[in-house]
Amino acid sequence: MSRPDPPAADRPVVVWLTPDLEPLARRVADEAGLTVVAAGCVRVGRASPPTSILSVETSPDLRRAMAEHPDAGVVALALGAEDRAALAEPDERAGARSTPPIFVCDPVYESMAAAARAAESRPGWTQRLRPAPAFAHTPGGSSALAALETYGRVRSMDFAARSARGAPALPMLLLDAMEYVAAALGEPELVDASISGLDAPSSLRLTPGETVLAVAGDLTAHLRFSDDRAAAVSLSDRAGSWFRGATLLGPGGCIRCDDSALEWLSPEGEVVERSDAHAGESGIGDLLAGQIAAQWSSAPETPAVRRLTAWAIAEAALLSARTGQPEAPATIRRMAGVA
Repeated sequence: MSRPDPPAADRPVVVWLTPDLEPLARRVADEAGLTVVAAGCVRVGRASPPTSILSVETSPDLRRAMAEHPDAGVVALALGAEDRAALAEPDERAGARSTPPIFVCDPVYESMAAAARAAESRPGWTQRLRPAPAFAHTPGGSSALAALETYGRVRSMDFAARSARGAPALPMLLLDAMEYVAAALGEPELVDASISGLDAPSSLRLTPGETVLAVAGDLTAHLRFSDDRAAAVSLSDRAGSWFRGATLLGPGGCIRCDDSALEWLSPEGEVVERSDAHAGESGIGDLLAGQIAAQWSSAPETPAVRRLTAWAIAEAALLSARTGQPEAPATIRRMAGVA
């Protein structure tokens, strides 16, 4: 039996963000019962951070904030290069009496190769890094994956995710989408993708890992599998509001799901399963708070192989966007030295 979630007093957190995300951070902290013990801002150019944020003095360094509060969790709504280094190569947290969770809305590692090295050398640490809000762990997304045990083999799939600027940004949307595709269908043979938006990379040559962190705007991709199955993915961090959902087709009929609900219709159009959670449809703040509260003590373990598959698909998509040709995740694996 899993431990009950601790009371709010036992949920101290270090929050890392950009100043424009402070209202979202306040809402998440209030709804999840978090006590903010330290907070800091991602460095943007030469701009000076505010002297205080979330009613606490602004911390200049994430690594230092974690060291000063070893028993606090971390909620990172945004990360800069130095912040990623603090989470990718953490110091030993001397004096910590627990292993508090670390929720990230931005990728920690810069590439599949870096993620693979971390998974091999620090498996316990990488499992503490909990991407949030992960679609596979939402009521709708997790119910759809569970239904596949009796539904049968997925033939095709559509996945869409849209957010406002920066919450979460396209890199996290991309990895989350490809992780869900990997969970439902496995690894595709080829990925054909394009990126639209002023922030899309413009040079012809691509180092796949670098662009995962830098890409922004709209991304569309068609994924082809070796056994004639397919998936389509549409993502944007310039949509102004939050939405995320998937449609799966196969011998069991049609499954449609979003963050909060699922509907499964048989091939004859009869309702096999339906949730009525749309009455409380979730926004990004609700989703983050709900996942943090539910996973504070423990979280469903995501297999490292699935996370690495998501990286391979994501980097193949970005390589395809540069070359204008379909690209293979297997090529990314060879480039990264990951079997």
